[in-house]
Amino acid sequence: MPESDILDISSRYETDSKITKIEYHSYTPYTTSFNNNDEIRIPIQQTDVYPYLHESFIFLEGMFSEPDKVKLFNNGYSYLFEQIRLEMNGIEIDSTRVLGITSSLKGYLSGTPDNYNCYENSGWNFKNATQSANDKGEFSACIPLKYWLGFFEDYRKILVNSRLELILTRSHSDLNALRLKSGINTTTVKVTLNKIVWKVPHITVDDGERLKLLKLVEKEKSLFIPFRSFETFEYPELGTAKKIVWNLKTASKLEKPRFIIIGLQKGRKNTLEKDYFTKNNFTLLYDMYTSFQESYYEKSIRNPILSPSTFLSNAPIIVIDTSKQNDSATASAVDVQLEIEASESLTGVTAYCLLIHDRIVEYVPFTREIFTYDPETKRQSMHWKTPTSPRMKKARISKSKFKAMLIVFFDIKGIIFVEWVPSGQNVNQYYYKEAVYRKVVDVDLRNDYVSSEVPIEQLDDLWLIIESEKPENNEKVEELLNYYIETWLDDLTPRFSRYIWNHWTNTDRRTTNDLEGWHYALNKAAGRNHPSIFEFMVILQKEYTKIEDDMKLLQRGKKVKRIYNKYVKLEQRICSFKERVTSDPPQMKWIDYLDNINYLIKHNE
Repeated sequence: MPESDILDISSRYETDSKITKIEYHSYTPYTTSFNNNDEIRIPIQQTDVYPYLHESFIFLEGMFSEPDKVKLFNNGYSYLFEQIRLEMNGIEIDSTRVLGITSSLKGYLSGTPDNYNCYENSGWNFKNATQSANDKGEFSACIPLKYWLGFFEDYRKILVNSRLELILTRSHSDLNALRLKSGINTTTVKVTLNKIVWKVPHITVDDGERLKLLKLVEKEKSLFIPFRSFETFEYPELGTAKKIVWNLKTASKLEKPRFIIIGLQKGRKNTLEKDYFTKNNFTLLYDMYTSFQESYYEKSIRNPILSPSTFLSNAPIIVIDTSKQNDSATASAVDVQLEIEASESLTGVTAYCLLIHDRIVEYVPFTREIFTYDPETKRQSMHWKTPTSPRMKKARISKSKFKAMLIVFFDIKGIIFVEWVPSGQNVNQYYYKEAVYRKVVDVDLRNDYVSSEVPIEQLDDLWLIIESEKPENNEKVEELLNYYIETWLDDLTPRFSRYIWNHWTNTDRRTTNDLEGWHYALNKAAGRNHPSIFEFMVILQKEYTKIEDDMKLLQRGKKVKRIYNKYVKLEQRICSFKERVTSDPPQMKWIDYLDNINYLIKHNE
């Protein structure tokens, strides 16, 4: 202790009570089917909680048949899954493929003798060959997700106002997770998973910290999530050649690999007779292996989990440290190529290469938008995190002060039927005009007028003017006029009162326009005519998230839907005509006003 601290007897006692509680919550998948090749989705739908994902873990329960013939392979539970992905607000943030190999390579590098017991609790047993399964083959395990995904390992902060979903894909075969006991030749073992639970700690904070977090969200401030992602490539068969050139990928400037880890195996995949890594005669690479922790975790102590002897017998992996690079170079992409040269034929050898690279995600809690981020230009990317992820659209919703559902039907004659019109709600001008226009088309008369854009008190007079221009002795015209009077204009018993379809005083967007747009956007989000019930649930969840965001914007008095410029100009021209026809003295006749309005609306559709 420094001398100044020893002598500072007047210092005040300070307590840190910002975090008032940490509590683990259990999240279960949508489905209870955990068979081979199944996709298992575990959602966190709550947005008013503060999850701390760094300490979250997967809890497994299950059993395997014929426990007297087989035993669990080292890190065997990871081999039960082919891939893991994390999605935030529907956008993929991080993923790991070939999960068994990836987590094994990373575990050998990151593990220490001090935390081996934690690894053993998640299915590691290379040291003492202990088995987590009992004599009946029943097993359970707690697997920290920081063993599987770089996001969970590196990001040690809470998340705010986000919807999360963890997706696990079961392996097509469980043979890689087990191996035969000595003296056993063959077996038809089967692994059954009974329970998969995502255990996530929730942070509860005091009122002061909660207020700070709410203000941060309301400011629409961007948050940055830096982490290192794991990407594994497989070369299934190196062939008979002694030298192989392996083109791995073309990486972006931001996601250049910082570490390259190579592992070779022979004759183990999808068989039970051999360990996953054989005793290959490589030169001693132990020093390169031990230097990983010093560079990766930026600490001066090397404390690897493998001793030199166990390194050669269990995992003779090759570690290449590429963390020191010239990041100021102007190259926009980097080609990653691996050359393998051996002293003898590589027949039957499978190669795995794990690339660990940087990734930065920019996250806006208020709108829940996610971008990649370039720290050099300090600008958002023009594309989304993953090309295959659905592009999140800007939130849009009606500006009406209340939610209203207007059910509209047309029959073959073009007659409109409104099932429910709430108090104060209007029939949209588009549907009114469409109904009238269909009737006009039905009787072969296309010279229509937009009577919804005239004052209610002027309707009768203007109708007389229009009626005076009708041709004589024309049954179709009479049919159209009778329809219009009975349906829209009758003072006593019209089908629809003129007060719900006239828009003389209304200059805002109509609710049914927004409803029509919402239906169109929903169909477009589905992407096909008959989505499954699970796909439809995901679409509705995303739509609910958009509506929540829009309501927050509306409560703050902000607009949430952009009005196209042509409609703004249309509204301005209509208002100009209204001023001219109502001025004193009038600068335009009412019949000319109707002709102009009809022309404007028809040519702006």
